[in-house]
Amino acid sequence: MKGFSKTRVPNMWRNDASGKYYAISRTPAKPYPVLKSLKTDSESIAKLRLGDALAKIRTQKGSPLSRDTLTMGECAEAYLSGKIKKQCKPGTIKYHKQSVQMIRDNFAGSFDSKAAVTFTPYDCVTICDQMRAKYCNTRFNSARAALWSILDVAKKSKVIAENPTDEVPREKVLPKKLELPAEEKIEVLMEYMRRHRQKIRKDKTRQEPSRARPRTAPQPKSYDAFLFLTLMLESAARPGSIRLLRPEHIHLERGMVDWLPFKHSTTTDTLPMTRKMKAVFRLLLRRHPGGDVPLVPINWPHRALTNACAAVGIKPALTPHKFRHICSTRMAEINVPYALAAQWRRDRDGGKTFMKTYVHPRHESMHQVVKALETRQADADAIGNLSLQPHI
Repeated sequence: MKGFSKTRVPNMWRNDASGKYYAISRTPAKPYPVLKSLKTDSESIAKLRLGDALAKIRTQKGSPLSRDTLTMGECAEAYLSGKIKKQCKPGTIKYHKQSVQMIRDNFAGSFDSKAAVTFTPYDCVTICDQMRAKYCNTRFNSARAALWSILDVAKKSKVIAENPTDEVPREKVLPKKLELPAEEKIEVLMEYMRRHRQKIRKDKTRQEPSRARPRTAPQPKSYDAFLFLTLMLESAARPGSIRLLRPEHIHLERGMVDWLPFKHSTTTDTLPMTRKMKAVFRLLLRRHPGGDVPLVPINWPHRALTNACAAVGIKPALTPHKFRHICSTRMAEINVPYALAAQWRRDRDGGKTFMKTYVHPRHESMHQVVKALETRQADADAIGNLSLQPHI
């Protein structure tokens, strides 16, 4: 369990943050282990209180998740509360709530008041058939997974013997084909963002900057977006990793950058920087106001990027995350070894995700295939001509 550590005493765990001890045990009223605080950080006192705490947990009655009165609505609430206890991101919790609402909307009758013991495989197949016809494959799979988790609560509560969702197959989701623009288009886009000066609205209610900050003219958002996306093109870093950068993470004299842990990366990786990255970091350090403020002054360059794509004629408009795909495709086109590319991107699978997800053949790159084939054919013809010459 996250945030707790087991002790040598059975059924007694310790909270890592507070140091206090807790009793943990299962109860017939709930399908998951229950924690009860022993209200002390002394192990000897906790041992004395452990027996009474376990007895109170194991004799709990009248819970809404009891076996006889368990409803599908209560199973759904238990499923969602489990996601909250796992400290999922707010967007992830919202997505799971939407999946549960999809199940409720496609059930004939009141889903929340339906007794879990009377939920039949026919009800499961009926809901899934309606959702399969109404939603896309990806959304259907997420709703099916939510229904499986809800019924799994009933299964762990010994209300049903088998989960009927196991008999419902998932829909196959084909990978999306991402069309990346040509290098010429990317260069035009970046040059437009570098030179474009959008109008900055004057806010009369804005407070005067503090004396500690230099009184410099405000930079347009498009230029800040240009700096942000340049770092993505050169480093293939995630936008969240760039937002974590601070001045102390940049080492210009050594030409190295400290990338902090983010998402799948659990360690701080110190990687070299390219010449463009060094120029951008030098500018950002000169403009930085000081303190614990992000090095890049823009949080998300989506709006400036969308406007720039419309101006230069790139349709559909690129998203900031696609610049990670562009950098990966560039590395593949110049034959960077997969293991080195994965390390540069801070992947942990040695290059599998790099080649399977992030590298996209561009239409302009097909000319390289034609050139290679023609070169090979020319070499073969030359060898054939030499073999036809008479020996002296």
